[in-house]
Amino acid sequence: MRPSDDFLSVKMRSMMGWTSFAPSGLLSGRRGVGLRMCATPSDAPKQKVRIRFLPEDVVVDAEPGECILDVAERGNVDIASSCGVGDCGTCEIEMLPHGVWIRSCVAKVPSHKDEMTFDVVGSDIPAF
Repeated sequence: MRPSDDFLSVKMRSMMGWTSFAPSGLLSGRRGVGLRMCATPSDAPKQKVRIRFLPEDVVVDAEPGECILDVAERGNVDIASSCGVGDCGTCEIEMLPHGVWIRSCVAKVPSHKDEMTFDVVGSDIPAF
């Protein structure tokens, strides 16, 4: 069982101020059925964040504010997804090194990081 499937883990993350299994700072506020929640990157100065996807070891440069799922798609990394709003859990991937599971369709690339690593193994396991 993945940590995100465990009720206590979900409750603890909720109590810590996390939403949809990602820190609140990684999510935008828009909601809508079938719409991606991440905003289009702004016209602000272009800071690049290096995103590494394991196990294929694909590296993609991203801009803060981009959805992790969009970055993966641009790098031809296959992450299963369904609802696009973070409700179903299909797009969950593991953020390393701490083993935090995020929902890649709603998690945004943060501006305070230079690089991030995600493990997409198991992202195609159906959420229950």
